[in-house]
Amino acid sequence: MKARDAQRKSDLETLAKSLEMYYNDKGRYPTVTGGEILGIDWGDDGGFTDTTVTGGAIYLSKMPQDPGEFSYYYTIGTNGVSFVLYARLENTKDRAVGTYTGTDCGETECNYALSSTNVQP
Repeated sequence: MKARDAQRKSDLETLAKSLEMYYNDKGRYPTVTGGEILGIDWGDDGGFTDTTVTGGAIYLSKMPQDPGEFSYYYTIGTNGVSFVLYARLENTKDRAVGTYTGTDCGETECNYALSSTNVQP
């Protein structure tokens, strides 16, 4: 349980770094398109690549997957200037566990969040 939760936290850190690199290049975070994991169109290869230019920057080569039965969740703020990533931790005694009503990480609500530095999750 603790190993899976550590992997979830690490995955969200990796995703957040990728989103920050994208923001540095584009001046906004990727929009939510729905239907894809995290609501982001990651491409056919499962990576996160800038497809607007030939040979675009690769921000993430492989999309992390929850190590258990849950999903990751991504929301974007108004005008694409902030984001929040959510996960479901199994260890409910983890100090990082919070309450995020309405964010679905699979069959249950998310209880862990990581955000861009300009917002509080």
